[in-house]
This record gives sequence, structure tokens and C-alpha cells, in this order.
Amino acid sequence: MPKNGDFKSLVRARMAKTGESYTTARMRMIGGSTSVESRPPLRIVPPGRGATETVDAPTICQLKITIVDIEPPIWRRVLVPAEMTLDKLHETIQAAFGWWDYHLHQYMINGHGYAIPDPEYADELAPTIDEQGVTIRDIFSASTIVYEYDFGDDWKHLVEIESVAMAADPNMRYPVCTGGARACPREDCGGTPGYARMLEILGDPTHEEYREMKTWAGRKYDPEKFDLVAIDRALRKLRKRPAGVRRVGEGRE
Repeated sequence: MPKNGDFKSLVRARMAKTGESYTTARMRMIGGSTSVESRPPLRIVPPGRGATETVDAPTICQLKITIVDIEPPIWRRVLVPAEMTLDKLHETIQAAFGWWDYHLHQYMINGHGYAIPDPEYADELAPTIDEQGVTIRDIFSASTIVYEYDFGDDWKHLVEIESVAMAADPNMRYPVCTGGARACPREDCGGTPGYARMLEILGDPTHEEYREMKTWAGRKYDPEKFDLVAIDRALRKLRKRPAGVRRVGEGRE
């Protein structure tokens, strides 16, 4: 890759030619091709080794994922491989937020639906693209990425690709959460209106439904707490899980 100043000049030249935004132009130049086979593997020199020794290093994406229509915002920042498929990103989002993966989900990307096709409901649901065959690299140029979970409560999450780079440590295992804010809403609380009502009741010990709501939500539930330790524990379990095993109901207190 060219030096930083030279690379920025190349990105700006592409912007002038294509009309793309800086982020889109940069991602495409880094390697936004939808064909993984068309690009050679990225390589880095491991610390402390000779300059002639290189190892394959994955391309890592920094994503910011924010639940829509909640203030103050509830969000997570995660690092994931560019070759991660959308079904694995679904599992990562579930673990990072603390959802239970009890409900259906889908992505809406530039107006197209992506999900795991279900033949049982093929005649009832809108056609979708199989998310199991689509990687994050494939959607680098998408203008809008929305992850939807639980079609009853209708939780929408805005997914932003903030940056793309080679892994600093080729031995690092992903996904990893690096930051966030606030606790995830409880499952089945009724979407954003139900969540607002839940917070109202939990914030008023004199409310007639306070004790019942406190028991239902969990006595340790603190809506303002961002628990990176618990998230890291959930992601470690995800990294260790054998392929094909579905995550359901881990980690609620």
C-alpha cells in the first residue's frame, strides 16, 4: 500500500473520477471486490521477525452497530474479519448486545433483504438473498445496512463500516468488542415503546408495577450499564463454538 499521504491522494483522485464518498472510495481501493479470489492475500511482517518472513493477515473491519430510535443510543463497536458471512455477523451482534437469538432476523441492505431462507415460509415472506453466502467484504460499498431482529418487537440496528485495515496481530481471534454504551433492552419487552415504558416503571420505585417489572427484567438489570466483561465472555464462547451450533439464550442474569 502507498504511504499514507500518497494513498489519500489516490483516494481523492478516485472520488473525483467516480463521485464516490471518501469512505466508499477508500474501501474499494483497499479491497472492496466481491470476488475474494481476485485479490492476493494481505501480508504483514510479524513483530520481532526478519523482514523476509511474512504471514497471511486477515482484513479486519471495524463496525459500529446502533439500535435505531433509542436515546441515549445503545451501541457496540466490534472488530470482525472482512470474510465473515452475514449469518456469522448475526451471531456476533446477538452476543455483543446480549440478545438471546430467540427470534427471526434479516438484513436490509440497499433495499434488498438478506436472511437464511426458510422453505416453510417461502410463500408468505418477501424473497431474500441467502445471507450465508454473503460476506462483509461483499457489502463494503452499501450505502445503508440495517440488521432487523424480532419482527414482533421490530428491533432495527444501523450497521456502519467505520474502517478497514490489516490485522495488527495475525494471531488475534475475532470477533472482538472494543466499546459500546448502555445495556441491551430485555427480550420481548415490546419494542421501543415497551422499552420506554419499562424504563419509566423501573425508574419509579413507587409505581404499582415496579416490583413485578423488576422481577421480570432481572434484579441485576441496569439499563445504563455497559458490561464489556460479559460481552467478552459471550464472544469467547462464540469463537470456541463448533461450526453449525446455534447460540441460544446464553448469558442472561
